[in-house]
Amino acid sequence: MIFESRQALSEYREQCKKALAGAKKRILVCGGSGCTASGSPMVYDALKAAAEECGVDLSVTLSDHVDHGELTDVKMSGCSSAPL
Repeated sequence: MIFESRQALSEYREQCKKALAGAKKRILVCGGSGCTASGSPMVYDALKAAAEECGVDLSVTLSDHVDHGELTDVKMSGCSSAPL
């Protein structure tokens, strides 16, 4: 995407900020056997506590199964449960 002016870039930035403000923010922590053995419950607890402490409005979930079909942006971590 090429912007012809700073004004066009600023307008696009504001549109993006408005779109993101309405999006639900979620962090999914793998709770599968391998990840659990590697400490994912401690990661979950730390993320949940940090979000609450900072007043960030997001959902932190620990799950051994996630339906990746409903997710729009999944960051792969190397976990065997992550999408390919």
